[in-house]
Amino acid sequence: WQPAGIGNPLFNSCDIEKARNEEKILVIAEGEKDTLVLKQEGYLAVGVSGVNGFKEEYKEFFRDIKDIVVCFDNDEAGIQGARKVASILGHKARVVRWGEEDPEKFDVNDLYVSLSDGNFNEVFDKLLKEARPVSEPLIVPASSKVNDLIDYWNKTRDGSLLGLDTGFDKLNEKLSGLRGLTILGAAPKMGKSAFSLQMASNIAEKGMPVIYYDFENGEMRLYTRIICRLARLGETELRLTGIPADKFEDYKKAIEKFKILGNNLFVVTNRKIELTDIFQQIDYAREITDKKKILLVFDSLQKLPVKNLRDRRSGIDSWLRDLEEIRDRKEVEILLISEIKRDERGGSYRPLVDSFKESGDIEYTADTALGIYRPDAEDNTLVRLEVLAGRDVESGIVADYRVKYPFWEFEEVNREKENLYGFMEV
Repeated sequence: WQPAGIGNPLFNSCDIEKARNEEKILVIAEGEKDTLVLKQEGYLAVGVSGVNGFKEEYKEFFRDIKDIVVCFDNDEAGIQGARKVASILGHKARVVRWGEEDPEKFDVNDLYVSLSDGNFNEVFDKLLKEARPVSEPLIVPASSKVNDLIDYWNKTRDGSLLGLDTGFDKLNEKLSGLRGLTILGAAPKMGKSAFSLQMASNIAEKGMPVIYYDFENGEMRLYTRIICRLARLGETELRLTGIPADKFEDYKKAIEKFKILGNNLFVVTNRKIELTDIFQQIDYAREITDKKKILLVFDSLQKLPVKNLRDRRSGIDSWLRDLEEIRDRKEVEILLISEIKRDERGGSYRPLVDSFKESGDIEYTADTALGIYRPDAEDNTLVRLEVLAGRDVESGIVADYRVKYPFWEFEEVNREKENLYGFMEV
């Protein structure tokens, strides 16, 4: 019986005060019958008359109660109603999740009736223990993260690198593997795309998934460059003159190697790519390769799609913030290729962090900023890689590389065996 004008009062509201004083769990149930069953079985419980019976103003009644569990019926209305109540009460409110085998509209009373052996408390206590908040609190004490911290250390324990193996010894030594958000900058025609592709294919060859976002070269051209390097063939031999007889065995081995690394290499050329697409692609790559670690390569920063072409700099800086979110939320490594501002000296001048084109946020966004340039303006086959800035990496020269044309291959130069102009510069 409900007098007119009363609205939807809470049933058995006296247990609110008991839960506060005794510092016990308080269950918010859907309806009076479920509340009576819980009371009978020794729980502190308060009933809501219908899934929409809990009002915003009720929040004050539950102040200072440390643990609240909402248990509504197992149907769409009950699930949404429970989430709404928990959202009003905040992070201290958790929601019971019924099992997949439980039928539609299953509730506390149905659970009691179904357990003829009398072990209702054991089953319901398990439901209370497994109940989870709708959303995590905005802040948590650092002490609660000790186990997460140990798990973070264990991810790299017993390995030789903190990041991904690039296939370049000096680069691995300098960076301890490719990790975080790494930006690689160089002047046009310096080979930054080819260098990045070689790293990406090396990582894929070692069994790690790589998603390569290409907005410059095209999918078939990237694959051709990989085969050229693996088989030590020129592109003209593959596409025009035919493969020489003395190189055919190397070509067959390269194709087989490409098939293997190709299981872990995914090239995306969609120029309308969005953040949600990238999240889905990361999940899919992890699912089909069964690997947690993953590398994303973006070629290049200046070619990422921006909505407002009149304000490219703001669009690029917005993408940098998105890449930070991808790195942090999905725990991936990112290699971002970028052009640097043009200079009359071409590729022979040493770039600085502020040389990166069309963005003021790179120096704040990148975990590591790398630059490629020619240490000898007269030698087009030699390039130098340098750490321009890094959060966890010391700045300075990484290595010099001999560019092997026409194989799209970079080979680290042994400093002790090759004496080149400007080679010993530090």
